[in-house]
Amino acid sequence: MAKVIKQTKPLVLENKETGRTLTVEFNRAIILKMDRLGIIGADFMETAEKSPLTFVSILFYWGLQMHHPEITEDEAQEILFDEIGLQENLFSKLSELFMIPYTSIMDARKNSVWTVK
Repeated sequence: MAKVIKQTKPLVLENKETGRTLTVEFNRAIILKMDRLGIIGADFMETAEKSPLTFVSILFYWGLQMHHPEITEDEAQEILFDEIGLQENLFSKLSELFMIPYTSIMDARKNSVWTVK
């Protein structure tokens, strides 16, 4: 039986001037890709404290990739820093969206019905 993953609503951003809508969300595939590329390492969570702007920028870019793979990292940074700005709850919302699939991957080992022999 497949494990049910806790869901949260994606972060939906709308530009009031242009009407452009962006959806920020993470899934297991995005998390695994980040890991494969070496973005998620032992010190990844420490980046949040040491370099919060870098951390938010990384999460924002990768959160866009699920629905907007055409957006480049430079474009994501421009949208984030020049158009959206660092709004009060953005850091916590991005972290929450990231942690749900990340935690489900890490917890899968503990809750596995499979035994390695």
